[in-house]
Amino acid sequence: MYDALPSRLVIGVQCFLATWCGFVVRICLSLLLLAMVYPSKAEVAEDRSIFLVPVSAKNNLTTLSADEPLPDYGPRYNWSQAIQGHVLAAYFYGAVVGPFPGGMLSEFMGARLVVGVTSLGAAVFTALCPLAAEAGVGWLIAARVLTGVLGGALYPSLHALVAQWSPPQEKGRFVWTLFGGTFGSVVTWPMCSAIIEALGWKACFYILGGIVGLWSILWFVTVYDSPSIHPRITPDELNYITTSIGDSVSKEKRMLPFWPVMTSCPFMALVALHFGNLGGLFFQLTETPKYMSEVLGFDLKKSGGFASLPHLMRLLFGIVFSTVGDWILADPLRNKTLVRKLFVIPSHLIPAVLMAALGYVGTNEAFAVALLSLSLGFNGAAAVTNLANHHDLAPNFAGSLYGIMNTIGSCTGFVFPAVVGYILEQSNTVKQWRIIFFIGFGLYFVSGLVFIIFGSAKMQPWNVKEAQTAS
Repeated sequence: MYDALPSRLVIGVQCFLATWCGFVVRICLSLLLLAMVYPSKAEVAEDRSIFLVPVSAKNNLTTLSADEPLPDYGPRYNWSQAIQGHVLAAYFYGAVVGPFPGGMLSEFMGARLVVGVTSLGAAVFTALCPLAAEAGVGWLIAARVLTGVLGGALYPSLHALVAQWSPPQEKGRFVWTLFGGTFGSVVTWPMCSAIIEALGWKACFYILGGIVGLWSILWFVTVYDSPSIHPRITPDELNYITTSIGDSVSKEKRMLPFWPVMTSCPFMALVALHFGNLGGLFFQLTETPKYMSEVLGFDLKKSGGFASLPHLMRLLFGIVFSTVGDWILADPLRNKTLVRKLFVIPSHLIPAVLMAALGYVGTNEAFAVALLSLSLGFNGAAAVTNLANHHDLAPNFAGSLYGIMNTIGSCTGFVFPAVVGYILEQSNTVKQWRIIFFIGFGLYFVSGLVFIIFGSAKMQPWNVKEAQTAS
């Protein structure tokens, strides 16, 4: 049965599961933190027509009065909004360190080893989080930083693997397999909510760590770094992949030509596009549970389910956009640069407008969920823009390039939650959240315009050896 499956299909499924596991350990704390701390008191906005927590019977949601005891999900900690912001941001402190060395190591040592080892390590640190929280918030932050260092290597390594395995006419769909993290967003919050309700937040850390650890072993059994060394690939499939890729990807291991890369206008435009994309996504991934719980008044269990819906839309829209992109680019006469830029409209510009509109939904939680769903759904077009463009520029260095992109882009992951914590520290009102949404709007919109003006999909001369030796 296993031998009957195309080998690249198995690789694609494992890439999907790898990013799912990576996001499980990455975003679980966004929901778990609600059960670990004492909730902040809801405040009424200056606009008396807008209440932070809806109390109308129409909401049909469970709310707690001031004297009602909190659910017993385990020990709770008195951490301020600012401290909670740093706890949520801790993963991204470490994630800044991991991408570039992870991408380079995957090109020299192989993505199979790098992904497997780092995922197993992240599973261990996730399981240790309850012990770290008991020892003090500093230890929890340290555990999350180390998890981020390991997790930061994941995506660059997988892009190096995709460069070896994906025929150009399947590039968009192969890149979509890296949306397993979005699937992780869909299932992690409802799953964590159920575990917290039944067993408490500590058990949730143990269970998630165990799942990721077991998958890491399966990764080593089924994944190989290239088609040429896969023991079960058929001759027909091997010929199809190698013929399709041609000589754009070399088997020779070479150091990244750093100066030509960092002075490349198309690559810098891509870095800007990716920075804006991660800025918008990191806000929605780390702050959505807080927004749903404290602004829209969802209880813990319903917050997990409703907050997952936008990410399901991104997953579904992503496969549609990637399939359409592959279909358009299957014709070699099509202008690939023009196609990449046109897809920036759904991947960045439309989500920017929808995010700005979120600040004006009042207490209409259904409308808010709809806007979040459409915003993340349209962002699924990133499979054709910032998540694929570095394969156009230099497939030989896909891991290293994505490592640079993610190193810079991951800065939004710790800067932005800290900014949110500072804004909400003064007053947790709808007015403050409007400021937050407009920051997200700016990240998406400006970065999209930069790429439309300066971006390109032409292979760069430093992808080949002659350009490196000449430099």
